[in-house]
Amino acid sequence: MSLAAKHSRTINVDDEAYRWAVSPDSGYDVLVVQAADGTGAKLLTTVDYSGTTYASADENGSLAITPALVVSIIRQARENGWQPNETGNDFTCRLMPDERIEMRTRS
Repeated sequence: MSLAAKHSRTINVDDEAYRWAVSPDSGYDVLVVQAADGTGAKLLTTVDYSGTTYASADENGSLAITPALVVSIIRQARENGWQPNETGNDFTCRLMPDERIEMRTRS
């Protein structure tokens, strides 16, 4: 199922178009990214918001999921094997305090 245009944003990374949205959950957010045409595997990145201090957090320790951060996560995921235009299992990872992503097992 593709991300709904109404509740997601578009972003271009290295001449590829994507849609992204943040889904809040208990203790963390999940950044969901998919190729803009709605095909292919999704990228699911867990972003903890309780007990984790990120490199670019504000003075209150909060991390904003900005387009710049989304671009960084997309590039890292592509370098680690995410193929957004191919069907298959979701590509899952976790954002680490230094804002690198750590791969998780595929769901």
